[in-house]
Amino acid sequence: MESLDQFGIHPGMYVYAAGEISSSIIPGYQIKAVIGYIEDGMAYAVCLRNLAGGWINCDAFVEEPQIITNGKEATRKILEFANKYGRKAYAAQKCYDYAEDGVQQGEAFLPSLCELEKLYANKVAIIKSLKALHADVFSDWSCYWTSTEKSHYHAMAFWMEDGHSSCIAKLNLGFVRPIITVKI
Repeated sequence: MESLDQFGIHPGMYVYAAGEISSSIIPGYQIKAVIGYIEDGMAYAVCLRNLAGGWINCDAFVEEPQIITNGKEATRKILEFANKYGRKAYAAQKCYDYAEDGVQQGEAFLPSLCELEKLYANKVAIIKSLKALHADVFSDWSCYWTSTEKSHYHAMAFWMEDGHSSCIAKLNLGFVRPIITVKI
């Protein structure tokens, strides 16, 4: 990860629908996400809503997301697979379809396991900003789906409570937290 001070941007800052990034809430401007971490000239930002559901509706194995650490690319692969084989990729589709708070459909994606781990490292700053907006904070008692797949029946889930991950059945219910990237 790059130095957070290199761009003057740090976790907890607000991303506005018009493209601004600020450490304060600007009255009358639409906030669409909260910065979670910075890497390779991109800010990874958490959307404001938790979503719930399973990972996929069958025993499908997309395969590529098992090794892709870029959630946006993995989400694209999962949705391509689902469309090709008539499956319902709930977690990836919910992130892709997320169009709230100024986020455009197709802009958000299902984060990979390593992306959620990086968000977890800055959880305190992220939650502080989400609370200031009265947005959904991370649920400590439930898992969050990742775009990291393990087998026909299992994908990786991540717990924001303590930062652990586990391989769980794709049909289980969990939370989905869409994220976006912003070039800085």
